[in-house]
Amino acid sequence: MHIVNELHRTPGGTFSTLYSQLAEQTHLLIAGRTGSGKSCVVNGIIHSLLCRKVCMDEQFILIDPKRVELSMWKPAPHVIAYASDNLEARVHALALAVRIIEKRFELMDQQGLKKYNGGDVHIIIDELADIMTTQKNDVLPLLQRIGQIGRAARVHLIACTQCPTAQILSTQLKCNFDAILGLRTRSAQDSRNIIGMKGCERLPEHGHGYLITPKFEGIVELPMIPDAELSRIATHWSDRRFYVA
Repeated sequence: MHIVNELHRTPGGTFSTLYSQLAEQTHLLIAGRTGSGKSCVVNGIIHSLLCRKVCMDEQFILIDPKRVELSMWKPAPHVIAYASDNLEARVHALALAVRIIEKRFELMDQQGLKKYNGGDVHIIIDELADIMTTQKNDVLPLLQRIGQIGRAARVHLIACTQCPTAQILSTQLKCNFDAILGLRTRSAQDSRNIIGMKGCERLPEHGHGYLITPKFEGIVELPMIPDAELSRIATHWSDRRFYVA
């Protein structure tokens, strides 16, 4: 089966590597109002990673409270943990990520390395507000631990929310994200909570976001990937099994 490259077409008709670039960020926060395109971005990032020639080195821990946004990827062999509405399973999934980090640090110490030389693990949370309102005391220490020491262990956090309030995006949590993508928001205050200034409330309804990374800041156009293409890649990998070290 043919696996496409990482180029995706934007609504304007050009090709973009945005999702591939987002996948390279250490930790990424994606926030905007309902229907602003968060799921489109997350699925685009996963699609980009699974279309790479070395995608067998990628692993995913998926937390999908609504059980619909990330469920298509659940059968893929890259997914080492999938948690939906089971509260205990969500905590276990994040605890697994912390154990992976700690194990990798042990290996790095034994080998005299400053950065893990194996594959990447991507923790994707479809709705951060859900786990922060129902399990904050359990998950916040784990999220902070992942954010603070995950970089060297090649364990990355991608968190999405449609409720960008100060209670959800607290300073102690948001400071761990080196990349932030703000999508269309309901208000200027929501925009300030996401990117530190107003502006996201004036973005087009769909297809644009305000991206902040260590190397870039500005408005970006979001590529659109047809549902049929997402299903094609998900189906391709669901029939395969392998072990990722």
